[in-house]
Amino acid sequence: MRVPKDTDFSFDVEGVGSFVFGRRTFGDRIAIRREYARLTQNVDDIQLASLAVVASNLKVLMVSGPAGWNPDALETMDFLMDEEGAEDKLFAVYDALRATEDSFRKGSDKTGEGSGAGNVADDVVLVSEEVQPAAERPGVSGAHA
Repeated sequence: MRVPKDTDFSFDVEGVGSFVFGRRTFGDRIAIRREYARLTQNVDDIQLASLAVVASNLKVLMVSGPAGWNPDALETMDFLMDEEGAEDKLFAVYDALRATEDSFRKGSDKTGEGSGAGNVADDVVLVSEEVQPAAERPGVSGAHA
């Protein structure tokens, strides 16, 4: 598993448990692609590709998880094969990881403040008199050439 750092983040997945993940770096992107390539071995199969995306992200980014979750041995985790809905749990963890990462991105403020969306007062723009154009100036029409 990944070595813990100060930038790690955690979240809970209902019915699965608590997880800690490391913040994604450029090096992680390379490691994830490398792990994905190892898992798929150039086999063109959509189901394999989906599982490989999830497995490679969890293996590279997971710091810790509930008992039984070892991303370094994801391919041999027996509890996943023995449980009904195991793939759903893998995808639920991946979805929670991506949602948490998305919340860190610049401009991800869901209130809409600063973007003009949502329940914010953005219908009035106050501009000082010094920068407002004169109502009428001699020799200037309303249209600009």
